[in-house]
Amino acid sequence: MAYRSPAFFMLRLLVVTLALAIGAAGLFASWRIEQAPRENLHLRAEHEARRNTTLLMGWLDTRRQALRGMAALFLSSDSVSAAEFQRAAEVMQSAADEDSRMPIAYLQENDSQQLRVVHRAGTPLPGFNPDRTPGLTWLLRYAVPGNRGTYLSPPFRNADGGWRAYHAYPLLRQGRRALVLTVIDFNDMFRTLSTDHLQLRLALAPLGSPPVFLRGTATPFPGSRFTIPMSMHRASSTWYWYWDVLPMQSGTARYTQWLSAAIRYGGLVLALALGAAALILLELYRRSYQREQELKSARDLLMESETHYRTLVDQMPGAVFRCQIDRTWHMIYLSPAIEMLTGLPPAALVDNRQQRFSDLIHPDDRDQVRRRIQHALIGDETYELEYRLLRPDGQLRWVYERGRTTQLGSQRAIDGVLLDISARKEAEAARENALRALRAIIDNTPNVAIQGYDTEGRVLFWNHASEKLFGWNEAEAVGRRAADFMFSEVDHHNFVGVLHHIAATGEATEPTEWPVTRRDGRIAWTLSTQFAIDLENGRTGFVCMDVDITVRKQYEDELRLARDRLEEAVAERTRALQAANEELRQAMNQLVQSEKLASLGSLVAGIAHELNTPLGNTVTVSSTLKEKVAEFRTRLDGDRLKRSDLASFVDTCGEAAALIEKGAQRASELISNFKQVAVDTASTRRRDFDLKQTVTEVLSTLRPQFKHTPHRVVLDLPEGIRLQSYPGPLEQVLTNLVTNSLTHGFAASEAGVIRIHAGRIDERELHLIYEDNGCGIPQTLRSRVFDPFFTTRLGQGGSGLGLYIVYNLVHRILGGRLELDEAAQGGVRFTLILPRNAPQPQEHTTHEFHS
Repeated sequence: MAYRSPAFFMLRLLVVTLALAIGAAGLFASWRIEQAPRENLHLRAEHEARRNTTLLMGWLDTRRQALRGMAALFLSSDSVSAAEFQRAAEVMQSAADEDSRMPIAYLQENDSQQLRVVHRAGTPLPGFNPDRTPGLTWLLRYAVPGNRGTYLSPPFRNADGGWRAYHAYPLLRQGRRALVLTVIDFNDMFRTLSTDHLQLRLALAPLGSPPVFLRGTATPFPGSRFTIPMSMHRASSTWYWYWDVLPMQSGTARYTQWLSAAIRYGGLVLALALGAAALILLELYRRSYQREQELKSARDLLMESETHYRTLVDQMPGAVFRCQIDRTWHMIYLSPAIEMLTGLPPAALVDNRQQRFSDLIHPDDRDQVRRRIQHALIGDETYELEYRLLRPDGQLRWVYERGRTTQLGSQRAIDGVLLDISARKEAEAARENALRALRAIIDNTPNVAIQGYDTEGRVLFWNHASEKLFGWNEAEAVGRRAADFMFSEVDHHNFVGVLHHIAATGEATEPTEWPVTRRDGRIAWTLSTQFAIDLENGRTGFVCMDVDITVRKQYEDELRLARDRLEEAVAERTRALQAANEELRQAMNQLVQSEKLASLGSLVAGIAHELNTPLGNTVTVSSTLKEKVAEFRTRLDGDRLKRSDLASFVDTCGEAAALIEKGAQRASELISNFKQVAVDTASTRRRDFDLKQTVTEVLSTLRPQFKHTPHRVVLDLPEGIRLQSYPGPLEQVLTNLVTNSLTHGFAASEAGVIRIHAGRIDERELHLIYEDNGCGIPQTLRSRVFDPFFTTRLGQGGSGLGLYIVYNLVHRILGGRLELDEAAQGGVRFTLILPRNAPQPQEHTTHEFHS
């Protein structure tokens, strides 16, 4: 640029004009300096008022979130126990700081429409009585289906004159109105304030109620310079904040007038320095021109960089956005990746007042997102948050958002990125479910104390059985070394050595006895085993499983002491008991043998009675035939035999022979069956036999016992079921069962029915079912019917050994199981579960008594 150019002339004119205006500028500057303290005071007071308001609303929001969390507990379950409520309340309290802890109660209407406290956690609600407390009826009218908000009752004064209000989540549960309730003490709320030059006047207007001043009055505090009013909506109530600004004591105030005078009277000095300033301004003008050219080049480079930036943004896996800071969070820019996240193209969300991105945020997450962003805007901080998006197609996506404010000229915007974290959230949810299931298993494992430790022996987790065993609850134990409360230093050193050994070898320890100190100071003994588990961040933890053996150790000590003192006496008594036991064994074996012989005698008597009929018929027919033969011989010797006599004699002989043959066959069949049953019963010979044939033979020998009675036996067994087993014990089992039914079951029955049939049959075993429709066995006696000598007909023919012998034969000889149930038609039902290949014979037999 030339030195005499018009631009330079205009610059000199500007310098002269500047010299003339410098006096006026000095006066204006001095005036502005005098006004600056008041403006600074207003800005500082407004900033501090907003900060304090946010702080107090945060204090209230903490309680609101706690109530929403506790309400979710009742809305998600039809029945909530006191322990679950207490646990949930403890989790809520532990997540809050010391000043945010509060009492919580769950109230529900009873049949008389009176509110009653069902659950309570934390400190008691001060001065709370559901029948005499104002405001609860006002809150109950909001307990309607679909309510998702909390409400404040109209404020009231307590006994000391302070203001309070009930903060509640009304809900409708199981057809009854209920409240998840806490008390808001506004004095506690105001104590969180920390300011010296702001005085708060607060008015609260619950929904549908006029505002009430909880602090101060409608008149500003005396001496205040000005007031900063604010209002906002929380818990369905309108809050009116009036911040009265008091005069500030600032050391800079006395310098303001001095500076103003210096500028006012320094104008002359500045005018004299105009020459030097002109040279400086000329240099600055030259530099500004040069800077303008550089800026133009920079703008070109910036446009090129922006093109590359947009290309890079379009290729990112996440969506980049720019959002205007206003009431609707209007989107200025969205990268194409937003379509994969929301299902909508960027054009559908940018500059569109009908479809806004904020409308896609899940309704339950909108308040949280708005509060977090507003809090970050106050401090001009980078924020990170996670929330859910509800796409137009109904799909739910989890989103991670990171953003920060950007200055766009006179306006501010938010630049950030959106990432799809749905897969990560699903994995976290699966992991949380697995952890909850594992924790439930650990906490509900009865009589097994389970703890977790790190490599230094510090407690990581502690189940309920550990609380019962050691006396310390989980909150007291977690984070402490075992030596601090239950191990001696020596035992702790040994315990840590065991943990290091497990970490080195990877092998679990064998069950080992450990002495531990309970909370009450008593020593307990545990049978403990430990093994290693993997923790987060590559760390190694250890699980210790303990069983309380204190009583067993006490018994061992007592027995050891008794043995040391009475060893000789115990030996003598043992010999006496062995002798008595041997006598009892012999007597029992004799009784069992007698019972079996009595059963065999009854069987022989029945067979003899059954044989009497065919043999008697045979004798009668043979006697008649003998007489006919003698008569025939007489006629033959006297030559008086006729052809008709010969024909009659032949017919008579034929009939007699048929009758004799029929009687002999019947007797032979009975004797054959009896021989087979007798041989099987008298021994425990193991052989292959047909089940139906064996059962039929037994029933044929028992048929005499059913004569002259209306009782009958129904046999329903398939053909061809073969067993490699002991038919003798099986026949004795069926004999005893039938005898037991006739003696006990049908004592009062007119027509008893015994049914023997097969249940499940496979290659390994079969179910042989015996049932009758008799009087059955009372439930109280079923556990004793297999005991020796137990009978309900003592002195009436019952020995008490029948079912005892049945039980021993089935379990010890046949190798099966015996189950007793009630039959469908009444009576009893015995199920014999028999292996088709019975075990090999043992040293003992069924004749021996086993205690």
